Amino acid sequence: MFKFRIITAILCLFSVQSIFAQHENFDEQDFFRKLHDSYYTLENSGFENMTAFVSSLKFEKFAKNIWKNTEIFPLQFMWFRPNKMYISERGVPSFDKKKESEYRELVDGIKQQLRGILVDLSRYYITGIYTSILDNYVLRHNEQAVQITYETGKDWDLTKVKNLFGYNGLLLETQIIYPAQKKIILIYPSFRLVKTKWLIDNWQVQTTINGEVVNGFEIRLENAQVNNVWVPVNIIIKVKKADEPENTYYDMLKLRNIIFNQSLELVPTKD
Repeated sequence: MFKFRIITAILCLFSVQSIFAQHENFDEQDFFRKLHDSYYTLENSGFENMTAFVSSLKFEKFAKNIWKNTEIFPLQFMWFRPNKMYISERGVPSFDKKKESEYRELVDGIKQQLRGILVDLSRYYITGIYTSILDNYVLRHNEQAVQITYETGKDWDLTKVKNLFGYNGLLLETQIIYPAQKKIILIYPSFRLVKTKWLIDNWQVQTTINGEVVNGFEIRLENAQVNNVWVPVNIIIKVKKADEPENTYYDMLKLRNIIFNQSLELVPTKD
C-alpha cells in the first residue's frame, strides 16, 4: 500500500477522551472564518457554471487506434453554481461496431472514475471544506489541533465524518466511518498555497473493512489557470489493491476545452 502521511502525535492526543479540555483562548467563530476564507474553491470564482470535455489516457490509446486522433473526448463535465454537477456523453466519429463493447467499457470506466473523484473534489475544491460541514457538527480541540465531527443518515446508511485540522484551519485528515458496514475511509489531503488561499494538490485514500486494508489510491492534480481560475486539467490516478500488492494501476483523466459562464439552462425532469 501507499506510504500514507502519519500525524501520530496529534492523533494520539485525540484518542484519549480526557484530552478534549476546552481552552479559553479558542475562538470557534474565528476558526470557522479561517475555514471559509482560507481555501481556494470553484464556488468562490465568481462564475455561474463551467464545462469541460473529458477523456483519459486509456481512451486516448483507443482513439489513436480507431480514429488516428487522440483529441477525441467522449464525455462532458458540467458544473452549476453552487454544487450541481453532471456528466454527459458526447458524440464521437463513427467506428466499427465490433469495437462497441470496448468503447462502452472505456467510457463507463471514465464515468465511474470521475464520479468517485468528484466526491472528494467537491469537498476540497468545488464547494470547499466549510460548506461540507453539517449543522449537527461537534467541535473538539486541544492545544495542537481541532476535530470537527458530524453525522448523516441512520441505521445501515449512518455515516460519521471526522475532520482533523491544525489551529490555522489547514485540514490534515478526513475520516469517513460506516459503522454498519465496519468500513473506514481515511483521506490525507495535501494543499499548496496560492497567494493567500490553500489549493488542493493531491490526496491519498485508504479503505479498511473489519480493520483490514482492502485498497488504497492516490489522486494528484495538475492545476492550470483558465480565465484566472485554477482548474485541475489533469487528474492522475494511482491505485493499489490488497489482493494484488505487486500491482499498481495508473490512469489519468484529462479536462480540456474548459469554458466558464456559457448560456446553459438546467431543465427540470420528471421522475
